[in-house]
Amino acid sequence: HKPVRIGVVGTGNRARGLMSNLLGMKNIFIPAVCDIDPKALAAAQQIVTEKGQSKPEGYSGPTDYKKLMDRDDLDAVLICTPGDIHTHMRVYGMKAEKIIGCEVPIAYTLEECWQLIKTWEETGTPCMQLENWSFRSDNLAVLKMIRAGLLGEITHTHCAYSHDCI
Repeated sequence: HKPVRIGVVGTGNRARGLMSNLLGMKNIFIPAVCDIDPKALAAAQQIVTEKGQSKPEGYSGPTDYKKLMDRDDLDAVLICTPGDIHTHMRVYGMKAEKIIGCEVPIAYTLEECWQLIKTWEETGTPCMQLENWSFRSDNLAVLKMIRAGLLGEITHTHCAYSHDCI
């Protein structure tokens, strides 16, 4: 029942959809948003004010995500930027002791994966990948059937959508 204060870095379509969902919940507040695109930033601020909250502070410089993450009035940060910059943003946010929710991918290289692991071991700050595909009811049903042995021995599968958004 405590208020949760969330900052958003990267305010494109995906982020604005997440923001709308979050703002439909009780005790969720978005006091700060960050994007290098002024139009996306303004659209995100408008979503917040249309839900009856104060206009969030906007950050728009290429490294302004750090200013957002350094704020004392945030509990968590959503990162919805292009994937190639996720890792260093996640690491910075975890070191700033902000709970991180980040769109996919979690990292591009094994080195980046180890960076995230070491940062978590160092800080203990939670960091979650926001991937909804794994939690669809049809996917969970297939997983349950596999675990129950209903499909025999699985030797190879490709059980996901494929696209080239990277």
